[in-house]
Amino acid sequence: MLYTSTHLSLACLEILSHVTINSVPRQLSCAWTHLPPVTDSLDPQKLLLRRGTETTAEIGKQWLVQANELAIRVPSIIIPEEDNILLNPNAPGYDSLIWDTKPFDWDVRLLNLLTQSGPS
Repeated sequence: MLYTSTHLSLACLEILSHVTINSVPRQLSCAWTHLPPVTDSLDPQKLLLRRGTETTAEIGKQWLVQANELAIRVPSIIIPEEDNILLNPNAPGYDSLIWDTKPFDWDVRLLNLLTQSGPS
């Protein structure tokens, strides 16, 4: 599964929430593509978020295996009012996606927050 965000800023927060200062990727690129209309969330009322990541991970696994849809919109756990887009590499149309990319550099102030948040 390719885990993407609807905004570059949300993608940054998603990355930073899972790394330490020693593991943050230093050389990145941002990429974007045009998608056909994306199915609304498997959790439109955002009720499953309260059950935790195990529940949402299991639902995601089922969606991935079924491979009926190229993309699905899911709420971010970090900012539930914004969405991530999950892409299914097993779904029809995935190999036809055309990606544009450009280099991405972290603002040093974001990395400084990681150093202030505790041991790495």
